[in-house]
Amino acid sequence: MNGFGHFSTSIIWYRIYGMFFAGLLIKLCSLLWVRAYRDGLWREIRSVAGRIDSLHQTGLSIMLIGWIGTGGFIFSQFSADYDMSHKATQTRPSLRIKHVDLDLELFPETRDVHISGSYLMRNETTSPIDELDVFEFPFRVSSVHVLQPRSPHRLVAEREETGYRRIAIDTPIQPGDTLRFDFDLSANTPGFSDTRPLNDLAHNGMYVDSFRPGFFFPLVGYSSLPELRDNRQRREFGLPATTPVLPDDPDAGRRSENQWITFDALVSADMDQTVVSPGDLVRVWEDAGRRFYHFRSTTKMIDRGLGFLSGRYSVTEQRVAGRSVEVYFHPDHAYNLDRMLSGAKASLEYGERHFGPYPFQGLRIAEVPPYGKISGRARALPGLFVWTETGGFLGRIDDTDAIDHVFSTTTHEMAHQWWGNQVNPAQVEGQRVLVETLAQWVRVRVMEESLGRATTLRFRRDELQNYLCRRGTDDPEVPMTRASSSSLLYNKGTIVMYALGDYIGPDSVNAALRRLVDDFAWSEGPFPTTSDLLRELRAVTPDSLMYLIFDLFESITLYALEATSATYTRLSDGRFEGHLDVAAKKMRADGRGAESEVPIDDYIDIAVFADEDSILVNQKFRIDASRKRFRIVVDGRPSTAGIDPYSILIDRNTSDNRIAVVSN
Repeated sequence: MNGFGHFSTSIIWYRIYGMFFAGLLIKLCSLLWVRAYRDGLWREIRSVAGRIDSLHQTGLSIMLIGWIGTGGFIFSQFSADYDMSHKATQTRPSLRIKHVDLDLELFPETRDVHISGSYLMRNETTSPIDELDVFEFPFRVSSVHVLQPRSPHRLVAEREETGYRRIAIDTPIQPGDTLRFDFDLSANTPGFSDTRPLNDLAHNGMYVDSFRPGFFFPLVGYSSLPELRDNRQRREFGLPATTPVLPDDPDAGRRSENQWITFDALVSADMDQTVVSPGDLVRVWEDAGRRFYHFRSTTKMIDRGLGFLSGRYSVTEQRVAGRSVEVYFHPDHAYNLDRMLSGAKASLEYGERHFGPYPFQGLRIAEVPPYGKISGRARALPGLFVWTETGGFLGRIDDTDAIDHVFSTTTHEMAHQWWGNQVNPAQVEGQRVLVETLAQWVRVRVMEESLGRATTLRFRRDELQNYLCRRGTDDPEVPMTRASSSSLLYNKGTIVMYALGDYIGPDSVNAALRRLVDDFAWSEGPFPTTSDLLRELRAVTPDSLMYLIFDLFESITLYALEATSATYTRLSDGRFEGHLDVAAKKMRADGRGAESEVPIDDYIDIAVFADEDSILVNQKFRIDASRKRFRIVVDGRPSTAGIDPYSILIDRNTSDNRIAVVSN
């Protein structure tokens, strides 16, 4: 979208930096060059001083000053100590933002942004609030013009390094009362930065969002989002390890990282730019050489979903169930538009069929550069799906047998319009299971309906291998109810959700999830946890299969399944009698990977095939011993047979699950 864009400056400076360093090395090497035999390197080094004449002095000085000067310019950095300095404020009561009014001026040509507006905040606690903890992040915000409540107040504490202010309000805000908080900020990019470049402020594909790490908007009240999450990094900074709330804690549903808001925004940009945002587009007009957009939300939305984009976009549109689905893309990146539109349509229809109405008038998909906070990935905002050019727009899929990742990723992001943008989880371990893993469930079900079972099988096997390969590389592994790593949320999450659907039926799973939506969509509290998810799943699971809930979600369960031999005999009535011998082990693992075998008493698929794709029988049989023989009568001549042939369970070696059937 931008070519080298604003990185060209940093690239040039890095080249200059490298040239000075290379020149310094060359000058030093020339002084150390052995012109005649000497007794050892140390004597050679001591003799260097005598060779430094005025010419060498000038050259060395230029190179050294240039290297240090450019190096100091590149590596100057903001020292963030947010976690260390402000964690204590987390327990302080805070006002909740209910509505946001914005006046946003975007200047893509100079990569600058001016943000002004106000928050309408309410005291939703049971006690008066007389102080506000306010954060604006200096590595995003260049200058603060206004940052104060519309009430007599005084500044009682300030920390410039983290943009923190504690503001005392002269008249405490009583429970149920509201307060306006005004702000006027600028984010400018006068030069370049290596460690904190404002890459979101691109010339083409500018992205300004709200309440996430790297905030552009001010934050009222402590948020855990900017904290260091990796315990290894926390140890390096002398911080204690995180101790998240468990999902079955009695107080688990009391807190959420997010809050529900409405907004009204006036956004202006350069004349050649199109602005994209969540909410409804009320009006577009031009004035004084700029283009203005008025956006407004008619449905409350999650605060982290407030974001604005500006780019030199082309637009394509499709109507789905009376709604507009639009894709905003760089004119040269039109390769995958049909895949995006078909994925959005299929996922939207699936979501409405199983989880309830889509709450917005339309859906927008917008392209952004592959840097900044999106960083090569995708992000779903309410009614808006932001996707990088390298993530979805430039990946041409010419192989007809390849998995259509553009289609499948679109279905996942569309599912977030229910999971994450309606159902907002509690701030506990496993919270993202209710967002990412449930979106993966929609992804794999829509893929199977639209692309077929064979494609979905390849996708699931990829997810299985990704999970197995990454075991032990993250923090100690935990059961799915407490999952936070991507290998669990996405890879293993796909496997366990599909497995449950295979055993109890997709409609039963969706009925449980629909009740979760009915109970918790738009909830102001309590907020759902994985304990609520398991409660609903247990309600639709037969007693004979209840062990699956523990195996899939509450423990780390693996299998070693193998088809050891298979034979057949032709019967007098023309049918074929087959005998299949299998070996089956069931293991439980702890977080460090230590495994122990447990008794097996599971229902597992046993299948017989006439050829690669023609199934003669595929049925779940009870396996209650480590070795079992099955007698199966089929109508056609068997070619292969196996155990768990479609990789429903987490089996570390799927290559030995099928075996050729030989004639007796």
